[in-house]
Amino acid sequence: MKRRLSLLAGLLGLFAAAAVCGAADSGSPASYPWRKILTRQNGEGALGTVPVDRELAVKGVAHANSALFTPEGTPVPFRFEPVTISVERKSLGALGLVSKPYYSSDRTPGVVFDNPARETIEGVELRTAERDFDKLVRIETSEDGVHFQPLGPDQPFFDYSRVGAERRVLTFPPATPRYLRIRVMDYPEERPTPGSVVEGGLIPGGGEYARRRIRIERFSALAGRTVQAWEPLTGFISPLESSRREVKTRSIVDGRFEPEKFSVLQVEIVSKQPFARSVECYGSMDGKKFLFLGRVFCRRLTAGGGKGVAKLPLDGRRFPHYRVEVENGGNPPLDEIRFLAGAERSRIVFESSEPELIFAYGGDSAVVRPESRAEGECASYSAGPEEPNPAYETGGINWTRWILATTVGIMLIVLITLLWRGYQSIVK
Repeated sequence: MKRRLSLLAGLLGLFAAAAVCGAADSGSPASYPWRKILTRQNGEGALGTVPVDRELAVKGVAHANSALFTPEGTPVPFRFEPVTISVERKSLGALGLVSKPYYSSDRTPGVVFDNPARETIEGVELRTAERDFDKLVRIETSEDGVHFQPLGPDQPFFDYSRVGAERRVLTFPPATPRYLRIRVMDYPEERPTPGSVVEGGLIPGGGEYARRRIRIERFSALAGRTVQAWEPLTGFISPLESSRREVKTRSIVDGRFEPEKFSVLQVEIVSKQPFARSVECYGSMDGKKFLFLGRVFCRRLTAGGGKGVAKLPLDGRRFPHYRVEVENGGNPPLDEIRFLAGAERSRIVFESSEPELIFAYGGDSAVVRPESRAEGECASYSAGPEEPNPAYETGGINWTRWILATTVGIMLIVLITLLWRGYQSIVK
C-alpha cells in the first residue's frame, strides 16, 4: 500500500510540473502581450541603445517584465540605465585671503580683505548662526586701503526661518581690487526690507528684527570655478487635466497624469506681488483618497511680477493623481498656481548590431535574467509604435508539453481508480 501511495505522490508531482511547463517559457517571445520593433538608425558600435519612451514608462516596463529578441526569437542581453547630460556648473570657493576687522561709528562693522596678488574675487560669504534678520551689505574696493568706492548697489543679507529662505552668499561682477571692504548695515528708514514687502511680512515684529545687532562669525572672499558634471536628464510634463478651487484659506489644485514613476513634483506660482506660501503636496490612486507626500515653501521676495518655483522630491510611486494645497493665511489667493511632474529619463542598452530587433514587454511574471554589462560605442535605434505581440495572441501555448500533461493526467486518473478499488477490496 505504501508503494502505491509513493507512486501516486510521484505522479501528482509530475502532473504539476507538466502543467507548469505547458505554459510558454517566461523567457520566450510568447510570454509578452506587447512589443515594439527597434530599427537601427545611426552609429557603428557593437552595442545598441534606444530611449525609454512615454508608452514604456507609463506601463512600468523594467528588466524583470520585458525581454529583447532577434526576429528569429533569440534572446539578446540588455540593461536599463539612466540618461545623463553634461552640464557646466559655476561654483564659488574661498580664496583664503587675509582680513582684518573694520570698525565704524555708524553701526556698520565689517572686514577689509588684503589682496596683494590681485586674485579675481566674485563673491563673499557671511557665516552666522543668527536667525530671523534683515540687513544690507555694502561691498567696496580700494587701491590704497584708505579711499573706498562701492562695487555696485547694496545687497540684501537675510534669514527668514519661517519659510526656509536665506541669503548669505553675495555675488558681484569679477573684480581684482587691492583691498575689498565688506560692511553690514541696517536698512535706512525709507527702504523696506525684503521680508516686509511680502503680504503680512515674513518676520513677526519685522522692524525690530531689521534693527537688532547680529554677530558674523566669519567673512570669506570667494572665487568662481567652473566644473563639468554629469547629471540625470529629467523630463517635465503637465497634467492631462487640472482644476483649481478655493476652500477657506487654501487654494487647491488637482491634476491627473498617466501613472508614471515620477521623481519630482515642481510647483510654480505666479503673482504680481512678492509672496511666500506653504505648499502641501498629495498623491492618490483614485482621485478621492489622497496621501500626504510632503511640504515645501514657494516664494518670490523681489518686487514686480514674477514666478516662484519649489520642488518636492518624490519616492517613485506611481500615482495618477496629484494635489497641491497653497496656504494663503488670510491673504488673497495668488494669480496662478500650476505644477509639473518630472521623471528621470532612461534608455535600453543591448548587445546587438542587428538591423531590427523585437522588444517585448507586459509579462505577468517577473523573470530574473542576467543584465548586460558590456561597454563601448552604441548605435542608436528608434522604437516603432506599440503593437500586439502575434506570438502572444496564440496563447503562448506549447502543445507538446500540454499533450504530455494530458497523458500524465489520464494515467493519474487510472492509477487513482485502481488504488481506490484495491483499498475497497482490503476493507472488505
